[in-house]
Amino acid sequence: MAKADPDTTRRLHELGGHLRRLGLPIAEHLRPGLSDEEMDAITHPLGIDLPPQLRALWAWHDGAEYPTG
Repeated sequence: MAKADPDTTRRLHELGGHLRRLGLPIAEHLRPGLSDEEMDAITHPLGIDLPPQLRALWAWHDGAEYPTG
């Protein structure tokens, strides 16, 4: 299993900092990222080995969740 790319991880955390500094609402609604185990549970049954950059992206955040109503 590949590990998350450290350079991509660093850049994504920088991006998160920029989003917060700019006061963009998305920064408060990003869901936590996936663990290596969660990624593997999704990809291994399909025979997929995620590249390190994609592992970094999936570990950073798993989308966003906005309140309804």
